[in-house]
Order: sequence, then C-alpha cells, then structure tokens
Amino acid sequence: MGIDQLRRFLVAAFLLGFIALYAYFLLEVVRAPDGAPPALDERLVGIGAILSGALGSAFAVALGVEDQTMRTRAITMPSLQTLLGLGLWAYALVAMTSIVVFALNLDETPVAISSLALVLVGFVAAIVTNAYKAVLPK
Repeated sequence: MGIDQLRRFLVAAFLLGFIALYAYFLLEVVRAPDGAPPALDERLVGIGAILSGALGSAFAVALGVEDQTMRTRAITMPSLQTLLGLGLWAYALVAMTSIVVFALNLDETPVAISSLALVLVGFVAAIVTNAYKAVLPK
C-alpha cells in the first residue's frame, strides 16, 4: 500500500466519520423529547467539531472565501469524482440538514450542532455580500 492509497483511505475515513457523527447527532436531536436537548457524548461532539472545523476550512477555501476580509475569487467547483470534492458536498449537505433540524427543533438542538448551521449561514452571507459588491458600481 503506497502513500497515495493511504492518503485516500484516510480522507475517506475522515469524511465517513464526519457524515456518520452528524447523522447520529441530527437523529438524536429529532428523536429528543420536546424542549429537552439529547444527551450526546461530549467526546463524540468534540470529535465532530474537529472534523467539522477541518471540512469547514476546506469548504471556505473551495468557495473562494479569503482571510478576514471575506473577499471571494472566481469560484471553481471541485470535481465530484474526487474524495475531496465529495467531502465539500458532504459538508454542505450536512450543514444544510443541520439548518433544517435546528429550525424545526430550536429547543432540542445543542449549541455544538446549531453552530455548524450558523457557520454555513455565515459562508452564504459572505458569498452573497461579495456577489453584490461585484455587480454594484464603485
């Protein structure tokens, strides 16, 4: 097994771990009794936050979000035939699902889960703001 195969295996395991953890978290939120957040294992939530942070950074770079100025450059969508492209799509889909679950279960959604939804909203806000800046006269 060469370094390329190992790298692909690790990326695939990373992505599957992210998807599995957030699927579990979101199901637990949906299953929680009204007004009571689920009892999630803090260690798993921490691992999920690490995976989410790493994928969120890659997502921002792929969308062209730069530095603290939040400027965007030309957006190029990654190929869906690569694991990294799938990772970006997985992050976006999990984050969008988190937004829906958060909106429908405000009282039951722990902060660790709602934060993923809010981060995606921030990315979208930055992209929309920069789109307007690009078309407005200076």
